[in-house]
Amino acid sequence: MVDDIASSLSSVTIAHFACHGQQLTDKPLSSSLKLQDSDLKISHIMEQRMSNAALTFLCACEMAMGDKALPDEAMHLGATLLFSGFRSAVATMWLINDADGPVIADTFYVHLLKDDPIIPNTELVAEAVHFGTADLRKWGVEFRRWVPFIHLGN
Repeated sequence: MVDDIASSLSSVTIAHFACHGQQLTDKPLSSSLKLQDSDLKISHIMEQRMSNAALTFLCACEMAMGDKALPDEAMHLGATLLFSGFRSAVATMWLINDADGPVIADTFYVHLLKDDPIIPNTELVAEAVHFGTADLRKWGVEFRRWVPFIHLGN
């Protein structure tokens, strides 16, 4: 499954991952998305060419966490996908509540599809993240639950 997913990244415009993730600051190239059969590691993603890639949504823990000891040099999965060709990434800076990801994603995609129900407007990514986090804030959830969702890239 990991090889299939990694190889298909080169042909997709949008890649959405809703799974567990792990940042390994001592071995950044081993940081990964936890898939059903194995881990999709940064090192594996970096091998792919992504010429059609517009947006990735990483609804997993620690996907833009970085390393507090090296804030300007840390490698995280969100940045790796940008460097690999995606123009925009939505990622999380730390652990997230499993219930929050679907709430943010639902509002996010409704906003991207507001003008055309078939083709998402990826120019609205930052605004869509804002609306998704605003939904969580409306429900009165704690600050630590909505603030980790960020937009990277264009």
